Amino acid sequence: MTTAPQPTQPATRLNAEAGDHVVTADPAALAAGAAAVERTYQAFPYYQLRYGERGRAFSASDSGWLMTVADLDDAAALSEIQWLTRVLAARGMPSLLMEVHLRHLAQELDALVAAGQPQWGDRAERFRRIADQLQGARRLVMPAEEADALVSAFVAAAPAPEAARLPHTGELLAAALADERDGVRQAVPSVLSWLADAERFPPAWLAAVHALVAAGQARPEPAPDGPAR
Repeated sequence: MTTAPQPTQPATRLNAEAGDHVVTADPAALAAGAAAVERTYQAFPYYQLRYGERGRAFSASDSGWLMTVADLDDAAALSEIQWLTRVLAARGMPSLLMEVHLRHLAQELDALVAAGQPQWGDRAERFRRIADQLQGARRLVMPAEEADALVSAFVAAAPAPEAARLPHTGELLAAALADERDGVRQAVPSVLSWLADAERFPPAWLAAVHALVAAGQARPEPAPDGPAR
């Protein structure tokens, strides 16, 4: 089904610090985006603890922009979202966060479809497909088994109070390592600048964080292809 493009507005109407791009002006899309932001922040308290209300404002404007990107075809939408994903990964927001947020956006659009607004269905499916592609790209450079092992070791070593306050930290660190392997040079340092801040966290937490990163960066490089024997 072909859907009409959404009305748009300057991003600065949602976030005074946003750039000169446009975001959706559709009330239903804005409400869905706001609900998805809330769900993503609840899943990853790291967002709020690190970036505060300024971060929420950017999440709102980014989500409004993502809603307009959902009007593009799959290839164009993927290209745009990959660009933003890499920009954010270099600023302390590993690509896993975008993947999860796209799934939340899709679920919120599903709710609109269920409420009798079928025009959002194609957009929800596009977000899901792109989230799957982001996940697939990450698993190409860091298989799920390796990521799970890194996360399990971190969970076993991290002190309970900090782990409870910052759930899914192991997953974020593993995702940052995957982004680094995929060419985002600042992916790991930008996350460590906060998660490994000695003025913010106790030594046991710092040791667990550094151990995960060291293990992920110490993987053996694959042997070059040689003649068959």
